[in-house]
Amino acid sequence: MRCGDGKLIIDESLGKFKVAVPDDLLFQSTLDDLIDWVYPNISNETHTDLRWTSTRAIICPTNATVDIVNSKTMKKFPGEEILFRSFDSVDTDSYAYPVEFLNTLMPSGLPPHKLILKPGCPIMLMRNMDPHKGHCNGTKYVVTRLHTNIIEAEVSGGAFQGNRIFIPRIKMRPTDGTYPFDLTRKQFPVRPCFGITSNKSQGQTLERVGLYIDRPFFSHGQYYVGKSRVGAKSGLRILVTDGVYQGKTGVWTDNVVYPEVLDLGD
Repeated sequence: MRCGDGKLIIDESLGKFKVAVPDDLLFQSTLDDLIDWVYPNISNETHTDLRWTSTRAIICPTNATVDIVNSKTMKKFPGEEILFRSFDSVDTDSYAYPVEFLNTLMPSGLPPHKLILKPGCPIMLMRNMDPHKGHCNGTKYVVTRLHTNIIEAEVSGGAFQGNRIFIPRIKMRPTDGTYPFDLTRKQFPVRPCFGITSNKSQGQTLERVGLYIDRPFFSHGQYYVGKSRVGAKSGLRILVTDGVYQGKTGVWTDNVVYPEVLDLGD
């Protein structure tokens, strides 16, 4: 049985969830080359279709990997980078937690201290702002203008495509209780979205997707969700950085599925 014949290949000797990546979906090169495949000619200064980026994405297992993809892709994107720094504080004795330390924290659900954007780049909203007009957590936009305290953007797809929004800096707090203090970060509630996690890709229909698996997906259904964002195999490529095993043919990764979630029994 070949990896590219359309059948799911499972080898339990490698672990409960290991599956072979089909040969015809494998991208056997580097992350930079995968970025160029998903976003061809992205550095071309004459590129004027602002919604072009909204129909494609690189899907990753973790936010840390997403940050790497976004950083690399933003450098390729035309235009001048604009850096927006957050204002971080805590409710306890500020001398116990220097601002420089707070700036290094990357809690889940909050934008980074250093937010780098360019006009025309794609961003994703991280808070509900005006749901009746489509401005919800997870909505994708194209930046139209960048100001010191306001981002102008427009919805890049879906029923609310073209709706404009003025995004201010707002105060945000992590909700997962990670730290022994209450962190407050005042920043634009957005992230670049050249790369996104599998969870954030749910519900999206894209024309071109790259799965960058620098580490296996670790939750139920994430690998399947990432693969199913496109309607044709020609629009999907998978780059696995650590999927070769001695004595095994092909490239392997985890497809985590819990039967109890699907009520399939043993």
